[in-house]
Amino acid sequence: MSAQLKNIAILIDADNASAKNIGHILQEIEKLGHITCKKIYGDWGNTHIQSWQEALLKYAIDPMQQFAYVKGKNATDIGMVIEAMDLLYSNNYDGFCLISSDSDFTSLALRIRKNHVKVFGFGKRNTVSAFSRACDKFFYVEDLLVDQNNSNSTQTTLSPKRAPNNNSSKQWTTKQLQTQTHLINLLNKIIKENINAHNGWSNLSYIASELSKNHNDIKLDKYGYDKFSNLMIALRLYDIRKQSNGMWAKIKIQKALTAATTANKKTINTKPTSNLFPAAPILVKISTAPTIDAVLFRVTPTAKVRGDEDMIFYGQTHSEDGSIELNQQLESNTSVSEFSCDLNHQPTSIEQLNFVLSSELGSLAIDPQQTSIELNITDEQQNTLLFSGKFDVQNKSGKSLILFTLNRTGNQWQFVPKHQNIDGDLRYLCEKYGVELSDN
Repeated sequence: MSAQLKNIAILIDADNASAKNIGHILQEIEKLGHITCKKIYGDWGNTHIQSWQEALLKYAIDPMQQFAYVKGKNATDIGMVIEAMDLLYSNNYDGFCLISSDSDFTSLALRIRKNHVKVFGFGKRNTVSAFSRACDKFFYVEDLLVDQNNSNSTQTTLSPKRAPNNNSSKQWTTKQLQTQTHLINLLNKIIKENINAHNGWSNLSYIASELSKNHNDIKLDKYGYDKFSNLMIALRLYDIRKQSNGMWAKIKIQKALTAATTANKKTINTKPTSNLFPAAPILVKISTAPTIDAVLFRVTPTAKVRGDEDMIFYGQTHSEDGSIELNQQLESNTSVSEFSCDLNHQPTSIEQLNFVLSSELGSLAIDPQQTSIELNITDEQQNTLLFSGKFDVQNKSGKSLILFTLNRTGNQWQFVPKHQNIDGDLRYLCEKYGVELSDN
């Protein structure tokens, strides 16, 4: 935008937006102009939106109570629309920001624009195109996270004065990169001989500079990477972390090139153990980095879902039959997703529950805050622990991961750890399971 907006109203749908992303979104909105109104709508008696409490205080957002008088009816949408029209008719605002992934706000965006007022949408990539097209501009949260992560860290290419190569070759896989012994030996040498290293950690800018200055035969274009940090992450031979003064790398302990492939294979359980869970209410608790979403797909014998109601995630936290409920909390630098699943009341057409993780960044391992995924499953009736364990994702290059499945076996459910890497993002998974993403 060339001209800054003077009065921007921000309206947030608490049921279809995540508190962990609001800071990034507000930073982007501040580039558009002056924010004079920030309101969020939801039934604050529901536990699944309690994760917003900290954000309300931190960012001075006004909570607007919307009582759900009838189960299954979204009073939040109606309340938000009514408020938007009141603000529109006040003629005090020249810009509206609608924060939601719910396509129900398509008509609202179109109506506001009829009054020659700018509308900006903010939502996930699985937002239907009808809503995104109805706005003057739509911002995908995943893109904001990547852009701001890159801008806050020192991202250096091997040839900083060279213009980006839009025709670069396809990115090499980790397996292909690990065959480049010359490149790896040079990187290891630079890190080991860095006199300014701190306990083995070297700044990525320094490594890239040394490589470019002394070894101009190494070109990022060859490997299909436009950022040096992405190449280092893809190699999987280095621990990567982000600090206020840039990104840093350290050679992984006992990760010699000759042992890299073997070590990676050992992190995956090729013969997962199986446990039988009773058909009873269970609580599945998954702890991840804030940029990773936990999603549950209810699958039929044909490995498809029956409809949107069988996808439980941040944008749809309850199943229509009431047998599954998702509660999400943000604890320090950890996102905690709790799925309450009544296994005794799952529809007979459902044969499997798939628990999936999906990253908002380039891969599951790219977030410097990411540690092992913690999983705990509890029998809520007996108050007994059914499973407790950790899953390592530091060597996962994909955007998604099938963490585990629950398979119907007679009157019981079989627990099967998967740890299966998926290259595609959440939209890809939706298409894989048959979730309708069209404008209709």
